[in-house]
Amino acid sequence: MFGLLISIVCLLVVAFIAWWFFAEHEKVSDHARQKSGYQEIEVEVMGGYSPETIVLKKNVPARIIF
Repeated sequence: MFGLLISIVCLLVVAFIAWWFFAEHEKVSDHARQKSGYQEIEVEVMGGYSPETIVLKKNVPARIIF
């Protein structure tokens, strides 16, 4: 009985590790807001970055506020 419990726990741990490393996790992204002559976006830093991905327009000056 104890061996069966250990086997089930091991399978659950392996399944969690596979999900953690191989599943596609949604990333938060945001587009920069257009101001007069430049684009601006605020990034919050608290144990990570929010948004994780920012989208900027090419050849337009950008201001990123942390």
